Amino acid sequence: MVVQDEWIPVARVWLKAKNRSLLISFVIFLVLTAIPVLIWHHLWLLIFPALVVVICAATWPANYFEVKNTAYRVRADEVLVRRGAFSRTTTALPFGRIQRVDLNEGPIDSSLGLAALTFESAASSGSVAIPGIPVADAKALRDHVLAAAEPRRVAL
Repeated sequence: MVVQDEWIPVARVWLKAKNRSLLISFVIFLVLTAIPVLIWHHLWLLIFPALVVVICAATWPANYFEVKNTAYRVRADEVLVRRGAFSRTTTALPFGRIQRVDLNEGPIDSSLGLAALTFESAASSGSVAIPGIPVADAKALRDHVLAAAEPRRVAL
């Protein structure tokens, strides 16, 4: 069921998916930056693993704020997507401009029952994505948007 004209936040479990992805990236980059230290035994090369730790430590709280401040809203004629903690962006995508709706389930997201919807339009900005939606809700939203967009596209 699609709730209309109400801001719907993305699933909080998306934070877990983002943090798992960050942890995997952290381990890979930490190993890759530690290899030169192990080969050449120069202490100054420890700068690179330290940078990986600092970047990951800074990204961890940013993931929380991204999940907390991402929401979507379905109106009679359009889909609105709101993102951003410090610089809030709201993108409106009229149903008549939607050309394609993709439902993406990555391995980490699908293990938590999440999906991402990507709405493609002919506009220069290209696409609008709503990540972190439960799969059942994403499928219902996709079907609703496609059903609502079809008569509007034909009228254009």
